[in-house]
Amino acid sequence: MTTKNDQHWLRPAQPPTPSRQETYARPRTLTCKGKVDFPMAGADDVSHGDIYHKLGSLEGKVEALLISIGERRDDINNVFSRLQRVEYRVAWAMGAAVIISLLAPHVLGAMQPRIHFAAPTHEQR
Repeated sequence: MTTKNDQHWLRPAQPPTPSRQETYARPRTLTCKGKVDFPMAGADDVSHGDIYHKLGSLEGKVEALLISIGERRDDINNVFSRLQRVEYRVAWAMGAAVIISLLAPHVLGAMQPRIHFAAPTHEQR
């Protein structure tokens, strides 16, 4: 003999309720005078508060991205200004090297009688 408390064990198993994701995956349709089917979300699926909450979180994420892009832009501008200064200094150094290489033979040629680059011979000793 079964008691009232044991009867719940004898009932057939009910099918599991669909998850929230499965509920959103199934489109619901509204028929307008039998002519056109419009997909429509159920009244209990999404509220205005949910929409505003999601929009707020998206706005925060977009703002964080914009701040991050601004910081990266500042970093890139800093790197480009440093690179420009280095290129400017290298250009001056290259110009100075060209001028020195053009003037060095003339200066050394003018000083040649006073400077002996070769080893002295027996006659010069």
